[in-house]
Amino acid sequence: MAALMGLSAEERRKRKKRKQIMKVVIPLALLVLLAGLVVGIQLVNRYNEKKRLEELAAQTTAAPKKSDLVALSLDDLEEITVLSADSVSGEEKTFIRTGEDRTWKWKNNTALNLNKTLIGGLVDNVAKITSIDTISDDLETNSEVYGLKDPAHTIKIRTTEGEEIEIYVGSKSPSGTYYFMAVKGDNHIYMLGPTLYSYLVRELAEYIELEKFPELAETQFYSLSVTKPGETSPIVGMYSPEDLLEVDRMALSLWYFPLTTSGRYESMDYDKGKQLNEAILGVSYSGCVRAMPTEEDLKEFGLKDDATKITLTYKQYGVEVQPDGSLLYEKKQIRLLIGKEMQYNDMTYYYAQLDGTGPVFRILKKGGMDYIMESFTKENMMTLLPSQIQIANVDRIKLIYKGKEHNFEIRRETKTDADGKETTVERFFGDGKEFDDSSFRSFYSMLASLSANQYLAPEKTKKDAEVILDYEFFTNYGENETKHIRLLEYDDNASQLEIDGEILYLVNRTERKKIESNIENVLSALE
Repeated sequence: MAALMGLSAEERRKRKKRKQIMKVVIPLALLVLLAGLVVGIQLVNRYNEKKRLEELAAQTTAAPKKSDLVALSLDDLEEITVLSADSVSGEEKTFIRTGEDRTWKWKNNTALNLNKTLIGGLVDNVAKITSIDTISDDLETNSEVYGLKDPAHTIKIRTTEGEEIEIYVGSKSPSGTYYFMAVKGDNHIYMLGPTLYSYLVRELAEYIELEKFPELAETQFYSLSVTKPGETSPIVGMYSPEDLLEVDRMALSLWYFPLTTSGRYESMDYDKGKQLNEAILGVSYSGCVRAMPTEEDLKEFGLKDDATKITLTYKQYGVEVQPDGSLLYEKKQIRLLIGKEMQYNDMTYYYAQLDGTGPVFRILKKGGMDYIMESFTKENMMTLLPSQIQIANVDRIKLIYKGKEHNFEIRRETKTDADGKETTVERFFGDGKEFDDSSFRSFYSMLASLSANQYLAPEKTKKDAEVILDYEFFTNYGENETKHIRLLEYDDNASQLEIDGEILYLVNRTERKKIESNIENVLSALE
């Protein structure tokens, strides 16, 4: 204190300031020192870790030490009765031998077939499992370091002699080529080659052999039914029905819609029918997603109530020949449920399931399924030229227009010349008056090719509407084979077109006016 008293005020102020500075500097210096110590420890640890990994890498790529190799005594594949390897998706991947031929099956559903190549490769590699090298003789201490404390994969084997073996596969080696492995009851850590691992890492779904749409020829198609979400009535297409020639000879296409009222068939647009063929034949399956889906899985995949239902009925021909020379066949059916879209490897697929049971798999959207899902509607597929009857197949036409009936007739006479050559001459009459050839053909062409503009859904038709035009073709196919067409009122812009008692189309105002004008010209010529 006395020393301070001898100092001037200025000196005491400087000393006080130095003390304040030291109070700040010393703690900062200690912090810097501690930080440096931590960094130094981290650098040492990194160095040691790098050195350890380098030594480990050197071990894994070193030449095998024959004295350290371990091999399981499973040289005979027939010894293995149960082989289990865990699945990343959580589905138990356990395979067993079943039946007299000891076929490999999935334990949880032996009704499913397995991919013979994959299951064969897995079993073969397990039976011949051999370590590349011995890495450590202290599994208990080093299990965590090598990923064997919680192994990525566990292989369980039971042999015909009752021997049970468990193999654990851990992390990948620093060299990036091999995997660390241990065997239950053995305290060593071994090195496993990559071939077996490539089978272990596959999902259970990859081992399942999918049932698919059968590979069909076009002549085997029988019918296709598609029910889309929210719809109660399916869209049904029949493929060239066998009784078509007995029911309706007026057209011959590829696909037809059965008509509920008349019992006849109405043809689809020919080109779109060909596209439908290609779509069915082009459906592309692309792997299983879930071998045994739960109810929650099906809801997630859109395969419950909101699924699209596609039913394909086809002919499975046998070898027995019928009296007419055709082969006997039986009808078979396959039902496909289509769920939500999904992305996989930059491609768009649908989740799908056959018959509402069994595995869920992927179907490629492009290549056929998109056409069935998006384009196959009655509105899109119906042909818009409903009559299309060749004039050679018509003998008579009855026409009712503005309340008055008119009858047109084609009389044919076949003559044979001196050389035996036959020639058929056609003469055309309307209400008993003969037409010239070109006028009648023009009139007939207008009737037979009346162009509809839009398909009309049954629930939108207007029954008992006023009749604008009524005409019927009487054919030479048979006494009762006719084509009856009526044009009915609908609204200011369109008329209803009725074919054989069933309203299917709308005809726009322009088309109606054209046909009315043409008919009036013809009737004027008859007066």
